[in-house]
Amino acid sequence: MICSLVKNLMDLYVTGRLAEFEARWMKTHVESCGRCAAEAAAWETLFEGLRVFPAAPEPAGLKAVLKAAVSAAVRAENAPAPELVVDRRSDPEPELSDGCRRDPAPSLVFAFGFAVFFVSVSMSVFGPGVSSQTSGESSPAGVSQIVSSTSVSGVRL
Repeated sequence: MICSLVKNLMDLYVTGRLAEFEARWMKTHVESCGRCAAEAAAWETLFEGLRVFPAAPEPAGLKAVLKAAVSAAVRAENAPAPELVVDRRSDPEPELSDGCRRDPAPSLVFAFGFAVFFVSVSMSVFGPGVSSQTSGESSPAGVSQIVSSTSVSGVRL
């Protein structure tokens, strides 16, 4: 477990890019573990070999190309936004000032929601409507007798 952590930090340890307490911890472990000491030696050999190679020369004209690219990006960023011209005769759905198209759906959803709210409020204020639809107590006496005496295929209701 510790060796796997050490191996993940080995390149940083060899190049001296660890914090002081991490470097001390790594040094203690590398001195006490043979496999990690061999790994550290291999990393040191690798980095010493890489230091021998000369740095690649910069391509000709690199600075000029970079300056041109940066100045073009700055000009594009500072350029004013193009104005939107809408011909209402040819475009059935013109764009708004923020670039969005008009959509009638939200107003329809609002209207439907308002209608549902109105119906629910009226139901709570005025009741369900016809008194015969509320419960069996207010129904005519003859209706319950007719239903109770009716039988369907021999089964009495």
